[in-house]
Amino acid sequence: MSLSTRRLIRYGALGALCVVVVGGAVYLFDRSDTAIPATTADSATPRSAAKPVVNADEQPVPSAAQSDQAARLIGEAGAWPATASFPTPTRRSIRLTR
Repeated sequence: MSLSTRRLIRYGALGALCVVVVGGAVYLFDRSDTAIPATTADSATPRSAAKPVVNADEQPVPSAAQSDQAARLIGEAGAWPATASFPTPTRRSIRLTR
């Protein structure tokens, strides 16, 4: 085999490997999660009585008290710099390391 034939085989194998990897990634990330079939005991209860399933990725909605507290804290944080006195650095207070 000549050098160009070996390169062609090598690049072909590398290309096929890339296609397999991309195809596997698409398969894993694009598939939908299938629900587990209901058993006879589960089918006796009506669906409306069941609690909705909360996704682990979703964050819970804050309560009204938590929202009010967050708004108050953000307001205090915005007003604090106007009343606070920040020390201005002087040449002596800045220490440079060499």
